[in-house]
Amino acid sequence: NQQQPIEPPTTELEGRLHELWTEVLDHKTIGINTDFFQAGGHSIKAIKLLSRIESELSTRIDLKHFYETPTIKQQAAYIETLNWVDNAPACEEQDELII
Repeated sequence: NQQQPIEPPTTELEGRLHELWTEVLDHKTIGINTDFFQAGGHSIKAIKLLSRIESELSTRIDLKHFYETPTIKQQAAYIETLNWVDNAPACEEQDELII
């Protein structure tokens, strides 16, 4: 079983998430593609991490999305999408969609 190399954070957001993950998991060898649950995470640690993300990054991720995005890279992309949607210009007409 060949182990994948530990890929370090490449963005500021990935760096912040990496800090939170290492604190919650008490595990220093985590890369941005490491699966939270394979690194020793479980539901209680996930809830603790989500609480820290909400308080420190002002972003709320529900538990369902956490299970769907179990890596730092996926969570950073999800948070960036949430932030983009929150900051997107409002549409003049309700049936208009800006993509």
